[in-house]
Amino acid sequence: LVDLIKQRKQMNYRALVWLPFLLYALPVSMGRTVETRWLVATSARFLVLIVFSVAIALYADGKRVILALGWAMVPVVVYGLYQLVIGGLGPLYTILSGSAIVGSQGNEWQGRALGFFWHPNGMGAFCGVLGGAVVALASRTSDRRTSSQCYALAVVAVIGVLASGSRGAILGLAAAVLVAMALNGRKGAMRAAIALGAVVFMFAIAAQFDLLPVARESGGLDDFTKQSRLLVWGEALLLFLQHPLVGVGWTNFQQMGVLAETQFGAVAHAHNWYLNTLAETGVIGFALFFGPLVWLFVRNLRVARRDATPLVVIIALTVICVHSWVDVPFIEPQIGLLVACLIGLAAQIGRA
Repeated sequence: LVDLIKQRKQMNYRALVWLPFLLYALPVSMGRTVETRWLVATSARFLVLIVFSVAIALYADGKRVILALGWAMVPVVVYGLYQLVIGGLGPLYTILSGSAIVGSQGNEWQGRALGFFWHPNGMGAFCGVLGGAVVALASRTSDRRTSSQCYALAVVAVIGVLASGSRGAILGLAAAVLVAMALNGRKGAMRAAIALGAVVFMFAIAAQFDLLPVARESGGLDDFTKQSRLLVWGEALLLFLQHPLVGVGWTNFQQMGVLAETQFGAVAHAHNWYLNTLAETGVIGFALFFGPLVWLFVRNLRVARRDATPLVVIIALTVICVHSWVDVPFIEPQIGLLVACLIGLAAQIGRA
């Protein structure tokens, strides 16, 4: 803010693409919210994401940011593997659950690594997005040291996804590698193909040893998953049809649902980012939320064949958008910051 006020930096207005959504969703939902404190807290967190996007757009170097985030996976995955070994959340998770991950208080061990996230799918999304990002960076860099770091981090990412047992994350990661192959030249496509082969190989080896999270991914959809997903998707559609233009109110899905009366218990979201946004904020909110993402995606896609950072943005957004068809990983604070970081990097394209 000091740099902007003193004009040492020029404002990158593309990084403010989510500000219209906040200015719309908060006042429209305020009078209809079931839990005012949760709406205010969510709005404050969303404002943090917007400011963070601006900071990334003004200061960040794409390569350095991706490598830093990639290395941030290492303690997450190491602790996740530790959780699998001890068969529980672990003491550090319990300590943090009182502050940094307060939403996880009372979490029960599901046999899937959480790292430091609310849910295993959050860890899967985190590792999947960054796995795709480092593979994209590796396919474009000519620096052997950077390339070696990226491929090592890609292995860490795949291990993290497998340890989390997140099917959505593995689908997103696979889709991202395929997109990387399509957007790269012959040499880059070959690197991406090798990375895809490595993912499949690691998945096959892990499944061979019948590790619980991996067995969950390779064993097909169980009845609970199919029934619960169809149930919450149908509920989201019904809520959307009640108020198709403005939705039932931002953050209201959990409070207005009927799932607490079923065998599946209450859920915090619709397990589909797009349906959840439609249900809570209607067509207007959906357009204000996802329209900017599509706009930034297209801007970066136009130059992704000749620049590394736009390719990284495209690949990382592909992972989160594919995963979000079966979940809402954005609800995790860490994933929100990660997406805000991608928006900041995407906003740099076209900067004077």
